[in-house]
Amino acid sequence: MMIPRTLRATPLALALAAAAGALTAPAHAINLAPHGKGEVLIFPYYTVRNGFDTLVSITNASDRTVLAALRLREANNGRTVGELHLILSPHDMWTGGVTSNGGSGAYLRSFDASCTAPALPAGPSGSKQLALSASGYDGSGALPVDNGGTSLARVQEGFIELIEMGISTVPESTIVSASPIEYASQHTAGVPRDCALVAGAFAEAANFAESGSGAALAGSVFSSFEAPRNVLFGSATLINVGSGHAYDAAPTVIQNFRSGTPIVYRPQAGQPSLANGDAGMSTTLFDRDGALVTTLAIANPVDAVSVVLMADSLSNEYASGGTATSGARTDWVITFPTKHFYTDTGTNGSNGPLPPFSQAFPTTGQSCDRIDLIHADRKGRSAAVPETRPQFATPPSGPYFYHLCSSVNRLAMADPSSGTSQGVLGSEFARSLPLLYSSGVLSVSFPLTGLQEFGGLNSQIQTLRSALLGYTGLPAIGFSVIERNNSAEAGNNRNYGSGRPHAVDLIGP
Repeated sequence: MMIPRTLRATPLALALAAAAGALTAPAHAINLAPHGKGEVLIFPYYTVRNGFDTLVSITNASDRTVLAALRLREANNGRTVGELHLILSPHDMWTGGVTSNGGSGAYLRSFDASCTAPALPAGPSGSKQLALSASGYDGSGALPVDNGGTSLARVQEGFIELIEMGISTVPESTIVSASPIEYASQHTAGVPRDCALVAGAFAEAANFAESGSGAALAGSVFSSFEAPRNVLFGSATLINVGSGHAYDAAPTVIQNFRSGTPIVYRPQAGQPSLANGDAGMSTTLFDRDGALVTTLAIANPVDAVSVVLMADSLSNEYASGGTATSGARTDWVITFPTKHFYTDTGTNGSNGPLPPFSQAFPTTGQSCDRIDLIHADRKGRSAAVPETRPQFATPPSGPYFYHLCSSVNRLAMADPSSGTSQGVLGSEFARSLPLLYSSGVLSVSFPLTGLQEFGGLNSQIQTLRSALLGYTGLPAIGFSVIERNNSAEAGNNRNYGSGRPHAVDLIGP
C-alpha cells in the first residue's frame, strides 16, 4: 500500500495512537503538515526555461508578525543562487515570481509591497527584483567551485525553501510604535509604514549575537520575537503564457522544525537553513502499511528533515503519445532538498559523501544514485524496465543502471513508438525515459544495491548506498505534470494541464 505524503503523521492519528497506548509522543517531533500550514515550505521546482515563469505566494495565517528566510537553490548541486528575508505582517501574503532576464539568467521579481531585507532593487513597471547569481558555485563567492559548471544558466531552474525564523509575541490588536519591527512592517492602506526601518534593522550587526547562533540580542528590536509556530502556507505555479499551460508545484510543508528559541539571522548569510532545526528532534511518519514509525532523539537536525522526507519509492501517473489531432506529454520532477548536506564536500565538512547518498558532487560535477523503474499500464499489466534499455545517465566507465544525478531531476516520458523525448518543461537536466506502455503508472525506487564506480577500471566495482538511521530510501519530493493538447478544431486549439504530487512508499527501519 502506498501512502501519499499528505496523509502521513497527522495530529489526529498521533492522538489516537497515543490514546490507545501505542505511542508515547516525544516532547518535540518534527512531521509533515497534514493541513498545509507549518514552519518550513519546500517548493520542489522553479524554472524559467521553455517559456515558463514560476509564480510563488506565501501567506502568514496568524495575527502576529512573522520573519522568514526565502532561498532559491539551483538544480544541479543545490547551491544558493538567491536569498532574502520576508517580513510578513499579520495575515499578510507575499507574492513574487522567478522569470527570465531575457538571456541566460533569471530574476526573482515582485510587485508586492511587503517588507523584505534587504530591500530589493527597482525593476520594470514598478516591480522590485533580485538578480539570481552564480557566485554560490562559480568560485567568486565564499564557496569553492563545485565542478558542476560556472555558467549563469544554472540559476534558471532549481527549488525554493522558506524557513520561518520567528514569530512576534505582539498580537495585531496591540501593535504600537514601541514594537518597531511589527509597527513599521504593518500595512496601512495596503502599504507598510516603513520598510526602510525594517531593512536597516536587519543590516545592523549590533542587533544580532556575535556567535552567529541566530539569537537576537536582548533589548534589540528583534527581542520581541519567539520561536517559530506552524502558521505559514504557500503555493507555486509553473505558467507558460505563450502555450496556455499552467501546472501547480505545491510545496511540501514541515511542522515543528524549531522550538524554544528563534533563528533570526542577518539576510544573505546563508542561514537559517534546513540544518538549523532543533538538535535531538524526533520524527513521526507512517510506513507503507500504515504503521506509525517514530525515530527518537536525532542528533543532527538535517537528518531529522531527511527522515521526514524519506521515500523508498515514488509513484505517479503518466501519459504519452497521441494522434494527429490530440496528444499528451508528461514530465516528472524528483527533488532531493537535503542532498547537498550529504554530497557537497565544499559545504558538508567531509571528504566524501555521507549516508544516505552515494557520491560526492565535486568529484565529477554530479552526484548519482541508482534508481529502479517499474511501469504498469491502466489495466494493471506491470513490468520492470530492463537495464539493457538506453540509459539516460551514463557514467564514463560504461552504461550501468539508471541514475538520478542532480538535486532536482526531471524525467521526460517518451512515446515508446517514437523513442524521442517530447519534454514539457524544457529542463537542462531532463532525461528521456523509455516507456513500456503509452500511459499508466510509473514507480521509481531507490535501491541500496548501488551503482557502478564512475571512472573505475574494474566494471564490477560498486559504490553502495548506506541507510540513514535505518531508513533505506532517499529524502525525495516532487510531482508530475501532464500536458494534453487537442487541435481537432482548426484555429481553436485546446490545451489542458495538470500537476499532482508523487505518492510515497516508505519502509520503516
